Amino acid sequence: MFNKPVSIFVSSTFKDMQVERDLLLNKVLPQLNEWAENWKSSVDLIDLRWGVDTADISEEEMGVRVLGSCLDEIANSKPFFIGILGDRYGWIPDKAMMDAVLATAGKQLYNEPKSVTELEIDQGALHLLDPSTTLFFFREEVDYSGQPEDILGVYRDSEEGLARLNRLKREIEGRHDVCIERYHANFEHGELVPAGSWTSDVADAIWKMIVENAGWQRPPMFEPTPEVAEKDAQEAFEYRLKRAFAARRDTVDWLARYCLGETLPLPGNSTFSDDAVNNRPEQMLLLKGQPGSGKSSLVAAVASKIRAHDPETLVIPLYCGLTSFSSQLQGILKYGLEEMQAGCADFWYDATAVKSLSGTNTSFGYYLPLLAKEVKRVVIFLDGIDTLAAVEHDSFRAWASEPFLANSKLAWARKPFPDNLRVVITSSSDEEDDMVLHYGGRVISLDSFSLPVDELEEIVHQQGAIHHKQLPQKAVRELLDLRDDALGVPAQNPLFVSLIVQSFALMSRRELAVIDGYMAEGLSQPDALVRYLSEQMNDTIHPSLAGAYLYYLDRLGEQFGQLRMRWILGLIAASEHGIRLADIERILIRQRLSFEPYLLQRIKVVMGDHLRFSGKGKVIDFAHPILRSIIWANWTTDVFAINTAIVEFYQSIIGTMSPDFSALSEAQRGLFGQGFQEIVDAIGDDFATWALPWHLKIKEDYERAVATAEAEAAYDPRSEESIRALMEESVKVDKRQ
Repeated sequence: MFNKPVSIFVSSTFKDMQVERDLLLNKVLPQLNEWAENWKSSVDLIDLRWGVDTADISEEEMGVRVLGSCLDEIANSKPFFIGILGDRYGWIPDKAMMDAVLATAGKQLYNEPKSVTELEIDQGALHLLDPSTTLFFFREEVDYSGQPEDILGVYRDSEEGLARLNRLKREIEGRHDVCIERYHANFEHGELVPAGSWTSDVADAIWKMIVENAGWQRPPMFEPTPEVAEKDAQEAFEYRLKRAFAARRDTVDWLARYCLGETLPLPGNSTFSDDAVNNRPEQMLLLKGQPGSGKSSLVAAVASKIRAHDPETLVIPLYCGLTSFSSQLQGILKYGLEEMQAGCADFWYDATAVKSLSGTNTSFGYYLPLLAKEVKRVVIFLDGIDTLAAVEHDSFRAWASEPFLANSKLAWARKPFPDNLRVVITSSSDEEDDMVLHYGGRVISLDSFSLPVDELEEIVHQQGAIHHKQLPQKAVRELLDLRDDALGVPAQNPLFVSLIVQSFALMSRRELAVIDGYMAEGLSQPDALVRYLSEQMNDTIHPSLAGAYLYYLDRLGEQFGQLRMRWILGLIAASEHGIRLADIERILIRQRLSFEPYLLQRIKVVMGDHLRFSGKGKVIDFAHPILRSIIWANWTTDVFAINTAIVEFYQSIIGTMSPDFSALSEAQRGLFGQGFQEIVDAIGDDFATWALPWHLKIKEDYERAVATAEAEAAYDPRSEESIRALMEESVKVDKRQ
């Protein structure tokens, strides 16, 4: 069940509320998202602490852009709003400037100037007909006695400012349906720090507001079927892709027209069959591009455009590799049959025929032409076919007339396709080229579609907007100028851009202090940010996608601790279907390694393209080939720590084993699947000599113990004791070895 993520705008004055904003980001937000995971959703707090592009423009234009960005974010976050007020009224822009922004946004003008903070509160909360989706936190009764003037200047306004602030507070209090929480704060090392349980109280209040107003539907208590879980994962993935997509307008238009049946000129760098040369309209297209180049986002954008332009066309996007279900050919095709049935009332398929891979292949190929007869047009997107597990099936070889057909993930296809059917496949590999050509299709490189500089800039700014930040134009040009002999312009890869922009969306107070130091030297905020960005890119980030990933692993290691990151990445790499974030937290606690919850939140953000939902929360996947290759290349130095963590992980699960063994079964499926053997093969003999027997011994003992326990007619507590004793003894033996 997919619940739309919630964004909440956070309004306050800046310098006097740094501690509260940090607590919201580092403490409150991780807690909110931990709760939201149970609802299959997420929460985002919009903090415009920095990031408005004001390079090379006048002071008036700068103010207009700052205010405009605030109004845009408030509109995007409605109806949710949080206001935090202390003893400062805030910066008051010029009246003409404020009028210009409000007029551009179509808002009613004010009779007198207001501070940016009051403007945000008025537009985000007080203008709402039902302000029940707003929260206010008033910091009160602060003891300023004995504080130096420079501290007082940060936290307490002038008499005129305090008068305006008190008027604003009375206006807020006058709305009976607005929730107001009051709190105290004390000075610690020259900073005002909220007292008592402020963090947990704020988290509870925000969560109550979300649950009552977001319209979320709680997922069923029982474990969803693989088909239901897959539906949720597919919808959530497409929602995120459409939200993040930018530029490539010509490419979207070309693909949409192709899918709607037009015969179009081939772009450059294309391969096509003899049928294509003879102007036969191809029914199949393979779009290829390097990892992270935006193929999935392109599919989501094209599907959305077709639905809007021609609602009678049945569009079925199938995103491969989102879950263990859709990582298998049989799973994704079975999901496709479900979508066919959901999209056409007159279509029905025999579900009993999809019990095996060969049956599912046969059914998909058989029913696809039948579906085409019932609707105006059918468009099937098979995105990321290279992420599917390798196909090995004797029944394929029985009819395969060509060697490449036997192991193909397109063996379900049958010639000839109906004229009103289009199949679009995306991949980063060459595995399916021959198969597509065999069916009279065309193979096109994403590089064949030009990406002008202005569209590259649009992609950069869109990635920043996702994190509610804007990179100054100077910084964008710096990024676009990075070149690599092998990859050309790295910014053509949206994943590279996303990783760089995330770096600034997650800046810590220490890093912000560096930028403030540059500003103290006389640089404007944009110029200071450009300087920081240039230093980071030139000194730390190699201008390639792999370089960006290495930079992020180092960055997380610095913040999270190198040993913690090695264990986390090792567990992910050793798993076949990913590992739950909750289990990562358990491992860290078990190893007595202290950590801040917000650091797990940072992992979620940075590894966002590798996160998916399982039945029990978010799971970090390890599907991206570049990230996987980097970890494999650096694996050997971390083997011992990772092995220790895995053993401790199993011991902790055994210690809390439930009668149905569900937790241990899930862990066994993840940590000892095909993915682990692949890693062993990639690393070589040194790893396998001593590490592999240890793992296999635990695996064998586990499987034998579970088989014995499951054979019992009723649960016997002695079974759990015998399993624990057996496993503990096996670990002792292996340690002696």
